Amino acid sequence: MYHEKLGSITELIMPPAPGSEEHRFDTFQNFEIRCEKRDELKTFLADNGIGTLIQWGGKAIHQIRGLKFDCSDLPFTEKLFKNCMLIPMNSLMSLEDADYVARMIKKFYS
Repeated sequence: MYHEKLGSITELIMPPAPGSEEHRFDTFQNFEIRCEKRDELKTFLADNGIGTLIQWGGKAIHQIRGLKFDCSDLPFTEKLFKNCMLIPMNSLMSLEDADYVARMIKKFYS
């Protein structure tokens, strides 16, 4: 449903759908999107009763100081982590719930 309803929004990059590419065989555990204005979208969705998550506190593994990785600057990875956010997807959601999430995301970008 998310691919169908959000696929035309140019400010979003969604994960490939299961079966959309020959080498993809799994289903979603999470639904993580890359989005422009992520923090503003997160706030807008929260204001409309929709919870979202930013994995790992928005930090790439090399940015977690306690792990002491020996790499300093990964600009693509750092940009990616500034744009990623998990939107709701779980077995307790109804189709109406998913439709509401999609409508609110579309409203934000309209």
